[in-house]
Amino acid sequence: MTDTYHHQYDWDSPEPLSSAVITAVATVVDTEPTELEPLHDCVDPDALDALFRPLSEDRPRSRGCISFTLDEYDVTVYGHGEIIVDVSDIDTVGEEGGGD
Repeated sequence: MTDTYHHQYDWDSPEPLSSAVITAVATVVDTEPTELEPLHDCVDPDALDALFRPLSEDRPRSRGCISFTLDEYDVTVYGHGEIIVDVSDIDTVGEEGGGD
């Protein structure tokens, strides 16, 4: 299983960056976005959107990043739009053991 997943945010998309983060994590862990911890519990979605908003229509941001944990997944968002979801520290074997 791959431990790190890369997604590229499309700055021309009407979807806010904060929503794209939720979608990226939900896709990686194969769950519905509504099943994840609310983003605002770990980072302010409006601040995230504002932090990486393009400088102008022809000048997207190219630098900077922020990392946080959403549910148990490490997420890093870069100014150029890359969203990385790292699941390498996640135990893929269920904790609830079944009988033998």
